[in-house]
Amino acid sequence: MTTSFTAPEIRSPDVTALALLALTMAVGIASYGDLPAEMVVGWHVGLDGDVRLTHAPRQVAAFAVPTAATGTYAVLRAVESVLDIREELADFESVYDVAVHLLLVGLFALQAVVVAANL
Repeated sequence: MTTSFTAPEIRSPDVTALALLALTMAVGIASYGDLPAEMVVGWHVGLDGDVRLTHAPRQVAAFAVPTAATGTYAVLRAVESVLDIREELADFESVYDVAVHLLLVGLFALQAVVVAANL
């Protein structure tokens, strides 16, 4: 019995999504040396108006968003291939790609805000 492997189709939206993921990771890598040992990763305003901050170690905070973005993209690609979303949305197949890219852009923006707030 022989098995054959066919390479998956590489589409332009996949390339741009991977570029966004790489850019998100690059923000953490490029700024890692300038970040404090304890980073502020959350801002919480209570009902009394007091602001509480959540801190995380630099090793976690600098790479948590890129890791979450990569995991999210992997799940979305798996869902897309398992559920044949492209086939069901044949007339609107670009809508799924736009939604995925908007999510990745939002995660990139979140990474940039967290890093900028800690520089």
